Amino acid sequence: MRRLPIATRLLSGFLLWTALRSVYAILLGQADSDYRLATEAGYGSAVWVGEGLYAFLAAGGVAGIWVGWRKTVALIVAALAVSTSLLLFQLQQMEADPVKARESYAASRRARGFPATDQRLESMFSPSGRRLVWAVGAVFAIGPLALLLWRRDDFVSNDGTER
Repeated sequence: MRRLPIATRLLSGFLLWTALRSVYAILLGQADSDYRLATEAGYGSAVWVGEGLYAFLAAGGVAGIWVGWRKTVALIVAALAVSTSLLLFQLQQMEADPVKARESYAASRRARGFPATDQRLESMFSPSGRRLVWAVGAVFAIGPLALLLWRRDDFVSNDGTER
């Protein structure tokens, strides 16, 4: 393995973490609030396929970073595009019916043995809480792409071709 700059290792860690999160969401199935909301709207299989595709692309991107595969940047951009589309779909589901999203989130927490207090749910699904979720979502969508573009030279060989 080659030695990588810290920023590239952070990108690799983010991709690995989110790929594992996608696999976990697939394994949770109906216990996952996003999957439950999508299933009620008739889009459950699309979310399941999207999460699987993202996990596959992100894991490939992590491997490409550490091994130095050609077209690693394109693989990571594809993974981030899938991730962003899933994120936007989930946020749209939340905005379309915040009450149903709240109930689904609370049921998901309880199914996994975590508490879901009314006070916390009220603050999370209030208008300001939803704006915060959108802001965090923007950071998770734009941040890794900005980091990739900033460190793009780490993926380009000396002759100017992408590794």
